[in-house]
Amino acid sequence: KELNVQAIAQVLKRQTLTDEAYIATFKPTTKVMHSKIYKDKLLILKRLGIGLIIVDASATIIK
Repeated sequence: KELNVQAIAQVLKRQTLTDEAYIATFKPTTKVMHSKIYKDKLLILKRLGIGLIIVDASATIIK
């Protein structure tokens, strides 16, 4: 799942039920991670107090 408006809206609704809320997404490409829009999304999450969990589907070890 990618970091999009629908995912952010869903976690905002969950924030009304709990003190901490997180979004889990698959690790984006390096190009996406360095893009302005991705950085803007991270800024929005930070300002809203939403945690981000990035999952690397190709990793065989859980860190």
